[in-house]
Amino acid sequence: MKKHSGFTTKLILTVLIPFSLSYFIGGIYRSIYAVIALPIQRDLHVSASQLGLFAAMYAGGLALTQIPLGIFLDRFGPRKVQMLLFIVASITMAGVALSQNTWQLAIANGVMGFGLAGCLMASLKATSMWFSTDDLPFANSIVLAAGGIGAISATMPSEIFLRFASWRELIAVIAILTFLVAIIIAIFAPRDEKPVKHRFTFKQELGDLKIIYGDSHFWAVGFLAVMTFASFIAMQGLWAGPWLHKVAELNDNAAARVLLALSFGFAVGLFASGVLNNIARKFNVSSYGVVIFGACLAIITEICIILQISPGDKVLWFLFGFSTQILVIDYAILNNYFPREIAGRVITSLNVLLFLTAFIMQYGFGLILSWVSSSVGMQSEAIVYRSIFTILTALQFIGLLYFVYHLHDRVLLNKDKTVHNNF
Repeated sequence: MKKHSGFTTKLILTVLIPFSLSYFIGGIYRSIYAVIALPIQRDLHVSASQLGLFAAMYAGGLALTQIPLGIFLDRFGPRKVQMLLFIVASITMAGVALSQNTWQLAIANGVMGFGLAGCLMASLKATSMWFSTDDLPFANSIVLAAGGIGAISATMPSEIFLRFASWRELIAVIAILTFLVAIIIAIFAPRDEKPVKHRFTFKQELGDLKIIYGDSHFWAVGFLAVMTFASFIAMQGLWAGPWLHKVAELNDNAAARVLLALSFGFAVGLFASGVLNNIARKFNVSSYGVVIFGACLAIITEICIILQISPGDKVLWFLFGFSTQILVIDYAILNNYFPREIAGRVITSLNVLLFLTAFIMQYGFGLILSWVSSSVGMQSEAIVYRSIFTILTALQFIGLLYFVYHLHDRVLLNKDKTVHNNF
C-alpha cells in the first residue's frame, strides 16, 4: 500500500480502525489503575509506595522495550510486531488477574509494559507509512483519540463494573479484548509492508540513535513533551484517583465522575490536536505555535487544580486532560523532521525518555507518600500531593521556556516557511 492523499475507505478499514483499536486497549490499561488502585490496596494490603511500584513497573517495561521496538517496527512493519505483542499482552493480563501478592503483580505489570509497548508506536508508524505528510497530524489525532476513548472506558464504566465484579474479573475482560484486537490486526492490517532492505548492524543502529539523541531540535521538542506527558501519565494512570479522595475529599462515585471528565478531556484533546493544527495553518501559525498554546493552557489549568480554586471541578480536570494532549503534535513534528527510514526509532527514542520519567514520577510519588504517612502522619498527605504536583508543573514550565528559547534561534512562530512546508 502506497501513501495516499485523503482518507480513503481502504485506509480507514485497514489502517485507522485496526490500529485505533490497538491504542484503545492501551488507553484502557494505562488509566485503569486510577480506578482499581483502592480495591487492590484493600485486596492485597499494599502501601502507597507498593502501589506506585505496580504502576511504575508498567512504565518501566514500556521504557525498556522502546529502542528494540523501534528497530523491529522499522524492519518488520507495524502489523507483525503489534499482532505478536498483543498476544503476549493478553496472556500477561491473565497473570495480572491471578496475582496473589505484591511481587507477582509488580512482575506481571512489568511484562505487561512489554506486551503493550507497541499500542501507540505501531499505530504512529502505520500512519506515517500510509498517510501523506499533510494528512499525518489528523490521522494521528484519530488514532490517539481512540486511546482517549479507552481511557474513558476505564473510568465510570469500570467503576460501574466493579459494583458487580472484582478488579481481577475486570482485568480478565480486558485480556479477552486484547486478544480479539490482535486477531483483527492480523486479518485486516496491510500485508504489503516493506521491510528495511539493508542488513541489521548494531553499529548502524547505534549511529541512528546517536543522530536522534545528538540533535538539539529533538531535545527541545522532546523535553517539553516528556515533562508534560509523564506528569499526565503519573496523575491519570494512578494518582488522580487518590488525589480526588484525599485532597478534594470526594467519595467514590464523585471521584469516578471527575476521572471520566479527565479521560474525556484526554480523548477530545487527542482528536482536537490535529484539528487545531489544521486551523492554525489557515491563519499562518505553525505546529510549534499550537504546541506552545497547549503547554500554556496545561500549566495554567494545573496551577488552578493545585490551588484548589474549585476542588473536584470537572471542567478543570477536563481542561487538564485536553490541554496536555495537544502536545501529541510533537510526534508529527519529529517524524517529519527526521528521515522516514528511522521514523520508528525517533518515536521510540522519545518514548524511552517519556516512560523512564513516568516510572520515576509514579514510584517517587508513592515513596514520598509512604514516608510522610509513616513519619509525619496521614493528615499531611494532602500537602504532599499538592507539593509534588507543583514540582511536576514547574518541570513543564522549564520545558516550555527551553522550547521557546530554542525556537527563537531557528523558527519564527507565524512566518517560518520550512515549518509550513513540512508540517
